[in-house]
Amino acid sequence: MAITDVTELAEVPTERRALGAGIAGITAGAVFGLYLQAGGTMPTIASLVGSDSLAAGWAVHLLVSVVFAFGFAAAVTGSRLSAFVGSRGGGVVLGTLYGVLLWVVAGGVALPLWLGAVGASAPAIPNLTMESLAGHALYGLVLGGLYPTITRLLTAGWGAFEQPS
Repeated sequence: MAITDVTELAEVPTERRALGAGIAGITAGAVFGLYLQAGGTMPTIASLVGSDSLAAGWAVHLLVSVVFAFGFAAAVTGSRLSAFVGSRGGGVVLGTLYGVLLWVVAGGVALPLWLGAVGASAPAIPNLTMESLAGHALYGLVLGGLYPTITRLLTAGWGAFEQPS
């Protein structure tokens, strides 16, 4: 069965869509995580769980990345956005917009609130830096590009990318 668009992708069993979102989320989270690590931000992420270790920062970051990927998959699969996310470049556009939304809600508001709640040094709300925007947009771009692609591969293998005759 060739999965050629997300309208068909919405008919893929939920566990395959969830696996596709999880793989895309870990991958996008790893890309964003490297960006965070290069900027020295991983200890701040680790402080969300009372740690300052690099491993804790990565664990928290990747877990949150997967949770947000599930949110993206749920929002675009089976909605009016589904046909667009499956088009060439549509997933990248929607993913990038999702990353910008995460920048505002998660990076700008939730992160400072959480840091304050655990007694860590917290930036003012909203915490909307250009560095954070770049990282969240990068996460969304990778997520939006990979989610439909990986889910197609999990469903139909390489035949999912054959052009209909």
